[in-house]
Amino acid sequence: IVKADKKTNAFKDIDVSNLSTVKPFIEALFIASEESKPVKKIVKSVFESHDIKFKKKTCKKMDATTFISLYGEIYGKLLILRTGIEE
Repeated sequence: IVKADKKTNAFKDIDVSNLSTVKPFIEALFIASEESKPVKKIVKSVFESHDIKFKKKTCKKMDATTFISLYGEIYGKLLILRTGIEE
């Protein structure tokens, strides 16, 4: 579906044609956010930086490319969190 940029950890070359649905990704995002305060903080900050409310209903209304793009941004920030290196 995507390729990851090794320098920025962001997703690039997003091709959602092989993706049937984003529902599992939406569920995973909300489960991870409920289980970890640092993860929730990152997720909310990414959504807010794009002026989007972090709600399931909002995520379900997004087109797949937009959602996967946001997911990639969150992925990159989580990698930074796990390495312990500040941005």
